[in-house]
Amino acid sequence: MVLVLPHTRTRDTLASAQRARAAVQEAEIALITAAYEWAWLHQAGKGRVIGLSQAEPQPGIHQEEFHPSDVTHLGATRLKVWEFAAAELALALCTSDFQARRMMGDAVDLWHRLPITRAAMAAGQIPVWVARRIATLTHRLTDAQAAEVDQELTAAFDLPISRLLTVAAARVTAVAEAAADAEADHMATQRFVRFARNVEGGTRGLAARLDAADALRLADTLEALTDRLADAEPERSRDQLAAAALGLLSNPALAAGVLAGEPTKAPRPQTTLYVHVTPETLSGDPDGGVARVEQLGAWTRQMLVYLLGHEHITVKPVIDLRQAERAADCYETPAAIAERVHLIRPADYFPYAPSVTRRADLDHVVPFDPGGPPGQTRADNLGLLIRRHHRIKTHAGWSVTPLDGQRFSWTSPHGQVVITGPHGTRKATWDDYRFVDYTRIA
Repeated sequence: MVLVLPHTRTRDTLASAQRARAAVQEAEIALITAAYEWAWLHQAGKGRVIGLSQAEPQPGIHQEEFHPSDVTHLGATRLKVWEFAAAELALALCTSDFQARRMMGDAVDLWHRLPITRAAMAAGQIPVWVARRIATLTHRLTDAQAAEVDQELTAAFDLPISRLLTVAAARVTAVAEAAADAEADHMATQRFVRFARNVEGGTRGLAARLDAADALRLADTLEALTDRLADAEPERSRDQLAAAALGLLSNPALAAGVLAGEPTKAPRPQTTLYVHVTPETLSGDPDGGVARVEQLGAWTRQMLVYLLGHEHITVKPVIDLRQAERAADCYETPAAIAERVHLIRPADYFPYAPSVTRRADLDHVVPFDPGGPPGQTRADNLGLLIRRHHRIKTHAGWSVTPLDGQRFSWTSPHGQVVITGPHGTRKATWDDYRFVDYTRIA
């Protein structure tokens, strides 16, 4: 059966799609324009925040002289702005301050280094995300080199997006080759090793940029390890064996043993894993429950057996969260209380923060008062903040109110209010404050 629609309906549908696309483009242009304006309003000039009326000071906004630590640089333009400016914009956009800072940097580069690309974006020739991608590609270029690429792309904006980006990358490479020494110096600073945030099916992505000589030696070592493993496991693919070979390098002694043909003589590694399980997971039911492994995400019981079955396991007891909460009178957080915080709220509690890590500061939600009441250092008055978010909370005029030990009300310097908690970040409503025990907060 073939569905036949009236011509008027099909035309209306196409027209609706076109209007929607135009509206999306217009909204995204307005968004990146706002990001640029926000950067301009908060640039550091003559020691003050430009764009703020001296007669009407804004609460929480620095109007005094800047210190070097108060300033950050945006994009390749290196525009100096107030260090914490991105956090307020991020809250308005329901995103992390890192993403907001990236958008501000891309906007500044489009306005000051890539005017032709920005004009093509404004005219609807290219989507905003493509313009931002071009800004990223040209980030390593000087202002003059970026202007050259910008000019050369004039005739390419009508190409399909994939071809346009290929042309842009090629032009960036060609222009950069004219300054090979500068490029080499730049690339020397771009080396990194990054592990993917998410774990999928017991695997985790890894990306790296190495010195070329080191990469060559690593490739030779992996090739040799892969050959050794292939002799013992011929049924596995070459890619699978290469991944296993890279994993062996986490234990250099074991890798050396495999290369020497004596893998059993290598000592076993010692690794500390934080595994959070439910009674259903431990019941033995193959379909019962999942476990959460810190830094690795959610694992089924079968996956957990696979993970732990490769090592010697030492089980260490952990605290029972059902026990009564402990408190301390000192500013320093005792280890038992710190562990409780990590178990109850393992994520950064700043609005829209993505980090789940033990390498974060333990922050007193209600600031510690040396002359205040006892028991200020307790789990429901402590939260994890990475250092940048800790500085924002302490120095940028943000205020936080604990609601129930799990949720926290954040108010930005410009009056935006959100709630953070176990389920993330959302805009605050009056219902959030109905059952707050303000006597405990005071």
